[in-house]
Amino acid sequence: IDKNDDKFKDLLLWQDKNEDAISQKDEIIKLSDKVTSIDLNYKNIKDIKHFKNVA
Repeated sequence: IDKNDDKFKDLLLWQDKNEDAISQKDEIIKLSDKVTSIDLNYKNIKDIKHFKNVA
């Protein structure tokens, strides 16, 4: 998905800066301000790291 998709401009990105699990106005930006594309293909990954992050 990228700028060529109709709804790309409508997508939002939330970064929970203060980690309170509540979205505040300054934590939500337009996805297109920071991201140029998202690859929608997936891979099966079995390597789970510390804090359940996938490597």
